Amino acid sequence: MSVKVMSLVWDNFNRGGSEKLAMLALADWCNDQGGSLHPSIAGIAKKINTSESQARRIIHKFIDEGYLTVVANHDGGNPGQSRHYKLNIKKLSEGSTDATPSMDATPSTDATPSMDARDPLHGCARPLAPMTPEPPLTINKPSLKEKINKKENSAINRPDDIPEQIWNDFLVLRKLKKAPVTDTALNGIRKEATKAKIRIADALEICCQNGWAGFKAEWMQRQQAPPRQPSKQEMATIAARSFFKNQGERHEREVTGTAEFIEPESIVRSMD
Repeated sequence: MSVKVMSLVWDNFNRGGSEKLAMLALADWCNDQGGSLHPSIAGIAKKINTSESQARRIIHKFIDEGYLTVVANHDGGNPGQSRHYKLNIKKLSEGSTDATPSMDATPSTDATPSMDARDPLHGCARPLAPMTPEPPLTINKPSLKEKINKKENSAINRPDDIPEQIWNDFLVLRKLKKAPVTDTALNGIRKEATKAKIRIADALEICCQNGWAGFKAEWMQRQQAPPRQPSKQEMATIAARSFFKNQGERHEREVTGTAEFIEPESIVRSMD
């Protein structure tokens, strides 16, 4: 593939449809000097997705216009043999000076195919199929600006019951979490806020404070649950530990002359 020749075709060959594709295909096959070019008509037709008769007309037109020159095997036609061409690099560099429309956009009324035209892949003559018009090739790619506008327009509007600051903070949070704000997601948070008996604005504020991309009522309930009260067995264990601690402190006070005895039962009763 010659990147140089391909670039010349893109920049200077002001045609469309099958002619543009055929010239790009030839540039893809040739070298930087436009040589080493010997594709069959069938190969060109397959490359540009058209009929062999249409591909043959395009190649003949290129030869007539001086874009293409036959340099070897002029007759072609024998099985396994094709014409050898050379692209006119100088003409491609100068660019098209006329606004000739694509020949497949307006088919000629007198383009009667020759009955003795020879197919490079076959040794026998056969009539050519009539030319059928094809729409010009148009490739429309959305620009980066259009993609951004489409993405921005797909975002939902802020509900009236959510303050603007909380809404903006929530949008930033969802973006960091790579979770788009959709109607479905917002309705789910609204339902969970109802379960938790709070407003959706409060739910979103809690999400922002805790770094939650979503909200569940049970998360709120776990945060607000009161501390668990110790059982009687745990209370007894605490009392026993306190008793033995006091025993050690009492022994120390006896040694120092400041002993004070504490009944274990009084400790347990004080914990009830």
